[in-house]
Amino acid sequence: MAKTLGHLVTIKQKRMNSIEEPIGVSEAAALLGVSEITVYRNAAKGTLPSYKRLGKWYFFASELIAWIRGGRLKTQKEVDRIVDAAISSHTT
Repeated sequence: MAKTLGHLVTIKQKRMNSIEEPIGVSEAAALLGVSEITVYRNAAKGTLPSYKRLGKWYFFASELIAWIRGGRLKTQKEVDRIVDAAISSHTT
């Protein structure tokens, strides 16, 4: 029982330590490779995942990375497969 309880406490501590901390504008700009003014402008427009509290902007690195991944362009090979699938579905 004590081993199980200790194991659960360890898991709980790891979860508590894995809570992602927000980053500021300068860290977000560095992560995105853009200027701080670009981060401010896009946050204000609502195009970046962001939070504004007490007049300060906050970001989560994981959300910014997911946002970057969401804008991925398809390769020519992927586009060709999509077109081929659409053509074959309409010709049968």
